[in-house]
Amino acid sequence: MAVFLLAGPLAHIAGLIFGLMALVRSNDSRVLGVVGILLNGGSLAVGFLLLVAMASTIGAFT
Repeated sequence: MAVFLLAGPLAHIAGLIFGLMALVRSNDSRVLGVVGILLNGGSLAVGFLLLVAMASTIGAFT
């Protein structure tokens, strides 16, 4: 479980960085950079919202 909690977000952060690099580099496709940024950023946002939702329900079980 720790692998998924650490590796997943780190992979998406690396994807965001690679997307930003694709925007800056002249020989890379800017469209793919923007798509990568949107997909990785959206995935990170959904994961964060799920984390917040799970944390808010902890009190219901205690």
